Amino acid sequence: MQFAFYFGDHKDDGFRARLGYALIKAGQIKEHYGKYTHCEAIVGRVIESEKVVIASASVRDGNQVRLKAVKLNPSRWLILDCPHYSLQQSLAWFIKNRRTPYSMLGAVASTLWIARLLVSAFGIETTSLGQWCSRCISDSIGIQGGADFNVSELITLLVNMPDTKDITKEFFSGEVAIAEFPEEYSELLFAS
Repeated sequence: MQFAFYFGDHKDDGFRARLGYALIKAGQIKEHYGKYTHCEAIVGRVIESEKVVIASASVRDGNQVRLKAVKLNPSRWLILDCPHYSLQQSLAWFIKNRRTPYSMLGAVASTLWIARLLVSAFGIETTSLGQWCSRCISDSIGIQGGADFNVSELITLLVNMPDTKDITKEFFSGEVAIAEFPEEYSELLFAS
């Protein structure tokens, strides 16, 4: 199973998304993978196309958990192959949880300790508010405690698995096999 991690400026995003990504980046500033602000599961490729189907929770795409066909920009993504996780399990999770609301508060609380402290002081359970990218990726592959991971921490966890490989170069040169996205689910893809 492959995962994509985004690093970039978010200049094409709306104000709310840019603010969220700025807060996430600020919370990860001293972390090894702190430049990464978003993550996606790669759940298939579109037949006869250069597009892949990615799945995550996104403030950009309807403020929800969604699946979307896109062509990834090689200058903005890190691609990890984690063969110990099940693509079928992850895809089934995303199909079942599609349209679950996105939680900006959860995303920020997973990254900034001050936000986590305030949320705790007010007795707010962030997991009841919705999903965010690092949480839904963790949930989709069965990692316990995914709500506690920010993007940088999720990468750190994944790269330390014995069989994980950075396949960014091979992915973008077409040397990596990606399972075809099941055509019967094509109507579930978020329209961009």
